[in-house]
Amino acid sequence: SEKIWHAMLHGPKAKKFRKLLNKHLDGFTDSIIGNYKPVVNLYLGEDKVDEMKVMVRQLANEDIETTISFMHEYTDDALDLEREIATKMSELSFTDFEQVLHPVFEEDEFKLIIVGAILGALVGLFQLFVIFGV
Repeated sequence: SEKIWHAMLHGPKAKKFRKLLNKHLDGFTDSIIGNYKPVVNLYLGEDKVDEMKVMVRQLANEDIETTISFMHEYTDDALDLEREIATKMSELSFTDFEQVLHPVFEEDEFKLIIVGAILGALVGLFQLFVIFGV
């Protein structure tokens, strides 16, 4: 769960996650105020209520990583991700399994080909000199 949360908080979709989080925090703040909203707006003023929402969002966003760090063990146990992934991966056909792994190695595929070519050339030269005594 640590890697999942890290990706959510710092990955390419982190801004979308923060936007969604802020939307829910505003809804949470509104639900806390509840039926007293007219009284709160009258007493504090709508500007102060909006400032309070901004403060709630800021505090939650600043402390989210610390808060989440306490949930990793529970999340891992509750989701049982390790077993779930192992089960799903074992159910894949060879072709599907290869399609899952291919993107992981695709990034370094060219490097693997170059390294293979260099190693092949070195072994060929070794054979040429040792076996054939050239």
